[in-house]
Amino acid sequence: MAIEDQRIRSAVRTLVDSAPPAPPFPIARRRRRLVPPVRTVLAFATACIVGAGVLVVQSSRNGSHRVNTLAIAANDGAATGRFSLINLDSRQMRQVNVPGMGSWGNSQYPIVHTGSRLVYFEKSVIRHYPPAVRPKVYSYSDRFRGPVITLGRADVVVPSARSGYIWLVERYSDRFDVTVSEVSASSPAPHPRRWSIKGEPIIGIDGGLLVDVWNKNHDEIVVWRPDTPTRTLLSSAAVATTANDGTNSYGPGALLFGGLVGESAVVGTGCDQYQTCDELKIVNISSGEAHTLPRPRSVQRWVVAQDVSRDALSPSGKYIVIPVKPAGGGDFYPRIVVDLNGRVLRRFDQVAASVLWSDDGEWVIVQRMESLVAYRPSDGSTKTMRFHYNGPVPITLPGSLWQ
Repeated sequence: MAIEDQRIRSAVRTLVDSAPPAPPFPIARRRRRLVPPVRTVLAFATACIVGAGVLVVQSSRNGSHRVNTLAIAANDGAATGRFSLINLDSRQMRQVNVPGMGSWGNSQYPIVHTGSRLVYFEKSVIRHYPPAVRPKVYSYSDRFRGPVITLGRADVVVPSARSGYIWLVERYSDRFDVTVSEVSASSPAPHPRRWSIKGEPIIGIDGGLLVDVWNKNHDEIVVWRPDTPTRTLLSSAAVATTANDGTNSYGPGALLFGGLVGESAVVGTGCDQYQTCDELKIVNISSGEAHTLPRPRSVQRWVVAQDVSRDALSPSGKYIVIPVKPAGGGDFYPRIVVDLNGRVLRRFDQVAASVLWSDDGEWVIVQRMESLVAYRPSDGSTKTMRFHYNGPVPITLPGSLWQ
């Protein structure tokens, strides 16, 4: 009987591994038809695998199913230092603690992985707003051991283009009036050089920052580098908002940043107060050349929400994953994966939190209420792991850090 069970399991594994790739979304007009016995056995195989509680591999063309990625999921809905570290290949999970970590606050980057360090804000009790003292910024090993290093105080942290470094941003009465300093996350200088700039820093680039600037009635994204004149990358008319009394006001937000890889930045243009945009552009920050991503027919507007869209561009620069407002409407914004020609490769509905790229850029990691899904756009491979949502996954780490 044991031998017979082993033969059945072997046959099931063979069928699953040789199954044809799942079609992209939307489904192509012509589909291969499986004869009923094969379809039945595949359904039975999937049910057995899900019931056993292991990863479900739907397709793979190159034979490599490894995601090589660790997901960090907040355990209590808000980052207070308690996380689940999840190995997406072995399905192992263990609890880790990030000492002294506080709430994510207003930072667009609640926790930053740079070099071998995790950078985050301290846990503090704010009795007055705005607080009289800026919170401390901490650095901790990505192996979750060793001492905590204090990098300084800041209102916002922004990733640097240099591995192992971070930008500290101090805001003043106007959020477009700030002081910035770039510090090492492992050995910060006691008195780093500081610069006063006009604008809201977005992300680090080679030798400087991308900065959002509010210029009278225009929203601009500029390239800032120390001791050199700023250069406007994109400019757009202000966002108009209508108050309850019918009066109109104008403010920033017409340009929304979606991600940066190398010299390529993703920017939503023609955006409104709801962070939905007419167009999605890929701009070369050196030359200023811009490519407008063709909008699929199924998409009414791009959703460049600043809390979920700052990793839109894949590290390879070949794919974009982003929320969209469907042409048919709806209360929820699905995430889609598209190539640079605007071809939809996959659609994800009922997403519980942000969608991230794996550390090597091969996989999209999608967090749903009851599962984590890893999808590889290059060949359509998909892996699903059961995992109940208790809080968002703010970052991913390389699988080599699993111990």
